[in-house]
This record gives sequence, C-alpha cells and structure tokens, in this order.
Amino acid sequence: MSRVGLAAIAVLALAAVGAALFTQHQWDMQPCPWCVLQRLIFVLIALAALVGLALRRTGSALVLGLAASGIAAALWQHFVAAQSASCALTLADRIMGATGLDGRWPEVFMATASCADAKVDLLGLPEDSLLPPRDGGSPTTLRAEEIGSRAKPIPFRHTGRGALVYN
Repeated sequence: MSRVGLAAIAVLALAAVGAALFTQHQWDMQPCPWCVLQRLIFVLIALAALVGLALRRTGSALVLGLAASGIAAALWQHFVAAQSASCALTLADRIMGATGLDGRWPEVFMATASCADAKVDLLGLPEDSLLPPRDGGSPTTLRAEEIGSRAKPIPFRHTGRGALVYN
C-alpha cells in the first residue's frame, strides 16, 4: 500500500469512529458490545495504518487482518447478535471487558444497549429491507406501497437556529 493510501485509511477509520460517537451523543443511538468492539477495531486499523507509514509491509498486513476481523464482527452483529434479545457475555462483551477500555473511556467504549436495541432503521426503512431477499427473490420486488407502509418519518426537527437535531 502507498503512503497516501495508508494515511487515507487512518483518517477514514478515525472518521468512522467520529461518526459513531456523533450518532451516539447527538442522536442518542446507543451502542451494543459489538458496536464498541467495531469502534476498537477501527482505532486499531488507524494505528496499524500509521505504523504502515514507517513499516509498510507490517502496517499493511495489520490493516488487512484487522479489516477482516471488522468485517467478521459486523456480519456477526447483523446476522446473529441483532436477532437476539441480549448480547451480554458474548465474545464482543468479553473482549471489551478484558481491555478495560469501557472503564477508562466509557463515553467511547462502554456498551449501553443490547444488540436488538442497537439495531437501527436506515433512511426510515428497516435495515433488512435494504438487503437482497434471503428467499432468492429480486431486491426490486418490494413494491412502492410496501415501502410506504413500512417507512417511518426521519426523526429530525429544526431548532430555529439553522440546525437539525435528532428527536
């Protein structure tokens, strides 16, 4: 990987953590253990990319390995953890507890929601409706009437000072 590529990866990884913190503290979207584990992975990806600026092969290998673990964590969260009522004492919960980061920086690394509670709607639609159907059907088989009946208004309000805030 090039130096510019590694620097971009570091910036984008930290921006992802920043976006997660923004949605948590401004829009009250509380994180589950898998969410905070993914935050940790993004921070580690940024650090590995910075290591890669000095030791290119080592940093690149670390970035790729961490990215694979982040993808695995996201897939597990989406397909398994979000379907259960509780994600306490899962691998993510144990890893975060072992690091002690939830006690040192609770505003960043403390899980405050269950996996089912942390499951969110995207653009007013349940996130599952944006994925291809599992029954092998076409993703375009969702009719406009179905979208309209499942859509929720985006919960923003205008503050009167030129800003939108999450309700």
